[in-house]
Amino acid sequence: MAGQKPLYRDLMTWRAVRNALAGLLAGVAGGVLLGGLIVIWGVTLFTLATSTDDWEHVAVYVGIVLLVMALTPWVVHGLSAMQRSRLRATLGAEIPAPVRPLGRTWHQLAYHLLAVPTGLAGGLLVILFPVAPWLASQFTQADEGLARTLLGPGGRAYVSTPNVLTLAPAGAERSGNPWHVHEYRAEEFAGLLFGHFSDVELYGLFHARKLRLHDWMLRAGWDAVHPRVGLTGAFYSRFTPAISERDFALRAGPLDRALDFVAVLR
Repeated sequence: MAGQKPLYRDLMTWRAVRNALAGLLAGVAGGVLLGGLIVIWGVTLFTLATSTDDWEHVAVYVGIVLLVMALTPWVVHGLSAMQRSRLRATLGAEIPAPVRPLGRTWHQLAYHLLAVPTGLAGGLLVILFPVAPWLASQFTQADEGLARTLLGPGGRAYVSTPNVLTLAPAGAERSGNPWHVHEYRAEEFAGLLFGHFSDVELYGLFHARKLRLHDWMLRAGWDAVHPRVGLTGAFYSRFTPAISERDFALRAGPLDRALDFVAVLR
């Protein structure tokens, strides 16, 4: 198409290639370091298991095994910090570290073991880049997703916010609540979350049972009836305390009609 830039000239594509090169170097470096520790640990353990004549040597072997076991988590987390810095520098991706010191060590160890073949795949990508530049963006998404899953803090977060379409008066852009810094539509809220989390589940909160029946009553003109016949106090003094969690439903849609949005984030 006339005037359209070739994909290989796109800035994001070049950033993806730069990320692949940095990932190759970091992955191989981490693999060599961890591989060296694993070889030292394995050889020492094997020697310890087969040589029990000299107790002085046994004590040295035990000390080496314990030292390697103690150092490995710190090495793993140091490599993780390096990989997070790489993704931040090349892609602008912020991946927070686990909250607990040395938390999720096994997940991070798995990432660094996978980083070796992933880094080699990135090197192949650079070779094929002039022929198939679209591979750069695909590889980058997979690389960042793997890092967020294994290097991030893990766990699950739940976030909710009102739906401005049902909160604000008809035709208004905001509800007027001074405590609300921002009020979201479904697509705005989803865009915000997908920019920071790799796995997002978005649901809507809807009325059900008694509250759904009350909605139908309101549409039928109930608000004009109960003050005239003097039923306001008698009705709502019983109706309001009887509301429970069963009078709400959490569903995937339609989100535009939801009262609130509830997101499950990983």
